[in-house]
Amino acid sequence: MSNSNLCANQVIKFLEAQGVECVFGIPGGHTLSLNDAFIDSSIKFVATRHEYGAASAAAAWGRLRRRPGVCLATCGPGATNLATGLAAAMRDSNPMIAITVNNTMRDMGWEDAQHADAVAVLRPLVKWSYQVCHPEEISAAIAEAFRVSLSGKPGPVHLDFARDLLEKDECSFSGPGSVRVPDPQNILPDPAVIVQALELIKASKRPVVWAGNGVRGPGAANALLAFAERFGVAVITTFNGIGVVPTTHDFVFGARSRVGTILTNQILDESDLVIAVGNSLNGISTSRWSLKLPKLIQIDIDPTRIGRRYIADLAITGDSISVLNALTGDPGAQKNERLSWVKTLGQRKSEWYRKALSTTSPVNGPVAPQELVVALDAFGKDDTVWCVDASNCGIWTHLLTIRDSMDYMRPVNFSNMGFALPAGIGAKLSQPDRDVVVLAGDGSLGMTLTELETAVRHKVALPIIVMNDMGYGNIRQEQLHKYGPRYNGVDLGDIEFSKVCIAMGGQGVRVKNLVELQEALKHARKSSGPYVIDVLTDPDISVWDNHF
Repeated sequence: MSNSNLCANQVIKFLEAQGVECVFGIPGGHTLSLNDAFIDSSIKFVATRHEYGAASAAAAWGRLRRRPGVCLATCGPGATNLATGLAAAMRDSNPMIAITVNNTMRDMGWEDAQHADAVAVLRPLVKWSYQVCHPEEISAAIAEAFRVSLSGKPGPVHLDFARDLLEKDECSFSGPGSVRVPDPQNILPDPAVIVQALELIKASKRPVVWAGNGVRGPGAANALLAFAERFGVAVITTFNGIGVVPTTHDFVFGARSRVGTILTNQILDESDLVIAVGNSLNGISTSRWSLKLPKLIQIDIDPTRIGRRYIADLAITGDSISVLNALTGDPGAQKNERLSWVKTLGQRKSEWYRKALSTTSPVNGPVAPQELVVALDAFGKDDTVWCVDASNCGIWTHLLTIRDSMDYMRPVNFSNMGFALPAGIGAKLSQPDRDVVVLAGDGSLGMTLTELETAVRHKVALPIIVMNDMGYGNIRQEQLHKYGPRYNGVDLGDIEFSKVCIAMGGQGVRVKNLVELQEALKHARKSSGPYVIDVLTDPDISVWDNHF
């Protein structure tokens, strides 16, 4: 029977008061007081197979819910195993809270078992890292963690609890300790700056909005598209911004990143004004800042992100919805010319898609990545959440059609492999009524393969499509591209991932050609748990040599 006076129980009550429904993690001796308290709470604890899996699942939860996902780990290796997932959440602006439990206060710093200074280790990777050692600060620390995670640019926060604090048996509950989180949709721009922005937009003939992850959120897409239609402005996104607007819209022309696309590069080359909205113009977006830009209006909720590597002709601080809604009025005499350009871009978009998807697979395989994307386009539902891994599989999703109610997530700015499977689990548990699909390479999936058992245990219905070229395909292609017909360390063994899933209690099949793929996708829809489709893909179609 749980002792309701334990400080651990109060921590759980404070988490419940902040709306936490699920915590991902791995239990350890240090966390047992919290794990025991979960039993009598409304919070579901999901044990993963690795702390990185827990962090990735929490990041996906936070990205979809726009409230922090929560993960839990013990001290020492538990905390250090969280590091990659936290750094990725920081770079991709996913709100989450990581809780670790350290040694007792008396023994910290004296080389007790599993000792590590978790705050020092994780502080550079999160927005805020803090050690809680006194009962009186529990409520305030948890409330502050939520406030910091959601304020401004969202991101991860870390709380490290002393073990003996959680195990204290005299800890009175003093209320939820809620601190109001500033509304990220209500940071208003300077009206005088809005007037200047409108003058620049009206004078331009080929303006383009380059939208980043900062446009993600309820109402943001509608505000952006209404602005684009009102003024006749073309729209592209960053890699991390895929999914903020549907690619089916006549004014939207896909993503631009370090690896593509030809079309979006041409749009930026031809533009006379770039309006960067929620886009920090980082290295991934700008080919490590080698991209040349014309006149620049940069709009960001965080003023420290403006003008870091590109000097903005006009800087606007504010959240994306407030700024876009403020940009109203007469579109100016140049609108017809802008609309003519957008119409021309629409024709070029159709031709670009046709060329990019023109590669066909041999009848007996292997499957061309382009044809796999076409099959996934037909497979996705209107509300699909695409959980995509790093490297080649993520690059090919530049060609994926993103419809209005879809969501898309990929580890962009940290490029942490192994993200997609645990993220898919977190996404499906977060929104069980939505369709969630995982796309991973064999190299990436191998890093978090044991999370298949987590999906089986929690009955997560999850199609998992593996682009299997039996190697670290993107690095292999880069080696061949840069160093000629020689490479090292990039070939992997032949793992039949479908059989691994079956061995763990799920379902799956290996497919060698397009016909088998189509049939497998039908079966995946009927599965009540994880279903791995292990697709043998053509390793010779290189994203380094076949630019699209």
